[in-house]
Amino acid sequence: MGENEPPNADRKKVKAPNPVFFALILILSLVSSGCASIYAPYFTKDPLTAEEHNNLGVIYEREGKYDLAIREYKSAASADGDLVVPLVNLGNVYQKKGETKEAEKYYKKALRKDEHN
Repeated sequence: MGENEPPNADRKKVKAPNPVFFALILILSLVSSGCASIYAPYFTKDPLTAEEHNNLGVIYEREGKYDLAIREYKSAASADGDLVVPLVNLGNVYQKKGETKEAEKYYKKALRKDEHN
């Protein structure tokens, strides 16, 4: 080092990272995560059958978890439109919750599907 050189002259200068690069990475990650969530319903299949959803609803109902039971019974009913049991179970849960109008709605749906029971 000479007399006229600053004390840190022998060190290499480090460039600051380009903010455009970080913005591009952020945008790409947001876009890719958003696109994946948009198409997720088309690629995922419910691993449970209608009967399994109904059985899970029975368990939730026994535990007093009526909202979870309702969710499972509705999943069972939509997975297999011919099943009457989840509709009756929905009526029972709504009756336990004191929602008689909603209970009546599901009992009537069950009767329309199976008039002989």
